[in-house]
Amino acid sequence: MNEGYVTTTDGDGMNPIHIINVRAKRLDAMALSALIAEVEPMLADGHGPLALVLDEVEYIDSLGLSVLISLKRKCRDRKLVLVGMRGFVATIARVTHLAEIFDIFPDLASAERVLASNAS
Repeated sequence: MNEGYVTTTDGDGMNPIHIINVRAKRLDAMALSALIAEVEPMLADGHGPLALVLDEVEYIDSLGLSVLISLKRKCRDRKLVLVGMRGFVATIARVTHLAEIFDIFPDLASAERVLASNAS
């Protein structure tokens, strides 16, 4: 695990929710390879939604947006949601209409409630 990310799994054994807490302040070219390395093994396991918690991220560039969309495509039938965007990152998400591609939640508790109810 990269020290810029804290990964946990929540939910019961049949319906896990994989949570990736991004601890990097910037999602730019320097941070993205680590994010991809963190998420791709979870995609390979084949089940359960993923929640990408971005509440500590203060900056995202066009490459960061591109990687998020690429990860979403790799999820195929699995859910990848974004959680806790604030400030500049929330503004970029709004301007680029990211909510048309992702389900976006204000906090992890809200995301977990919806994801757990969808799994039932």
